[in-house]
Amino acid sequence: MLLFGAGLYEYTAGDTVGRIGAWLYLLSAGLVVGLSLATIEFQPIHSQVATALFVALPLSAAVTSVYSWRMGLRRYAVVGFAAAAVSAGAWVAAGRATALVEAAALVPIAVWQMALGYWMRGQTPDDD
Repeated sequence: MLLFGAGLYEYTAGDTVGRIGAWLYLLSAGLVVGLSLATIEFQPIHSQVATALFVALPLSAAVTSVYSWRMGLRRYAVVGFAAAAVSAGAWVAAGRATALVEAAALVPIAVWQMALGYWMRGQTPDDD
């Protein structure tokens, strides 16, 4: 996650909205580390960190997609908007956390990461 986050940070250079999306993604990476430290036995900290993660990831996808849309990468933006909507929708529809809900929320985010990562891999820091 940190490697993709670093690429996202570089991708959004010079734009406040894009950088907010990148920082939300990097926050999510930090929250994953927090989850590894605050295992399920450490309640309510574990639940709070997990909730923050599942809020920050779709927000990151949505905010970064706003930036992508403005940069003309509309296909990638649509994937990001859809991933954010499906991810958030999984939580709204389920009402409580289960492993299946978490998987349903993370799979669309993974698709967004792969799509945008595919585009980023063909770029160099000097490409604009």
